[in-house]
Amino acid sequence: MSTAEEPVRKSRKRKRPNYQFAWKSIFKVKGPLREVAFCPFGEYTNLFATAGKNIISIFDSSEEGAIEPIYFSSDEAADEEFFALGWCTWDERLFVVAGGHFGLIKVIELTSEDSLNAVIEGHGDQINEIHTHPFMYNIIVTGSKDMSARVWDVKTKNCLLIFNRHVSNVLTVNWNLGGNLLVSGSMDNSIAIWDLSDLEELIDNQERNKKGPTVKASPKYITKYLHRNYVDSAAWLGDWILSKSIDNHITLWKPHFYETTRPPKKLHNFRYEGGDVWFLRFGLSLHGEFLGVGNMHGGIYVWDLNNGSLKPMLLQGPQCTEAVRRVAFNHNATTCLGVCDDGTCWRWDRITVENKKE
Repeated sequence: MSTAEEPVRKSRKRKRPNYQFAWKSIFKVKGPLREVAFCPFGEYTNLFATAGKNIISIFDSSEEGAIEPIYFSSDEAADEEFFALGWCTWDERLFVVAGGHFGLIKVIELTSEDSLNAVIEGHGDQINEIHTHPFMYNIIVTGSKDMSARVWDVKTKNCLLIFNRHVSNVLTVNWNLGGNLLVSGSMDNSIAIWDLSDLEELIDNQERNKKGPTVKASPKYITKYLHRNYVDSAAWLGDWILSKSIDNHITLWKPHFYETTRPPKKLHNFRYEGGDVWFLRFGLSLHGEFLGVGNMHGGIYVWDLNNGSLKPMLLQGPQCTEAVRRVAFNHNATTCLGVCDDGTCWRWDRITVENKKE
């Protein structure tokens, strides 16, 4: 993986293998799919979840390329629509968390016959994205149409933190690998970075004092210089940040924490075609090797960030023509998934290609 100081390097001769992704399989459900997320935990990394309309589905992805359904959960509210998914674990139990139109967090247990299914209230409107803390696996962050981002302890069902700075729909939220910084992006075109270095202390204090959530309104850094429209996807790559809007590129940039009025430092725009609508959300592999984003025409653009080439691979499944709403990679970046407006989920598996002699 590239270093935090220089995550993308100019192409040069090297012995690293080249990779391609080969189409393996497809399944289809009724209605559009909005989200897909692989489980990042231990023996369950072969599992992934999808969300579409009021249905959460869990699948097993085998090494041979097959996709096997193992669990379906249909919300009792027929007009619920899920947009966000995450995975949690504690006490050797595995959970899927989902959020959607009604602003509720649904918690579904998968590992016990005496399952714990719960609903957590707090947001005042639609939940757009969920991400689990990188090492406290019962802690999640959510972004919502109520203009806030919130941190939750799913195990205790408590809201720990509320971030109020955006003035419109919060579309994307994500942790850095250290769990001490959070990025949020909004329909107000801004991106904010929040300092969470005191998160563990805050959790301990709330458990002791039984107080409500802490409200933060002053981010560590905030900018509107990067995008001229909605910011619908953001993630950390080392100390750098990847973010996108509807401009047909994903921007790699770095904030100036000690000169907060300065515009961010831009390193590169990862360009692609057919992405000039919002809510086409990119995926970044767990260790930052691969970046992928879908477009309105069924294509998925994938960049090998370790290879040094800035030219993407274009994955196009047979008869795949609908918008790809989310791209996701498994824990070791050997499988790429894309979910579409027509209810299809496309699987691509990584293969090694021999380097040409130079």
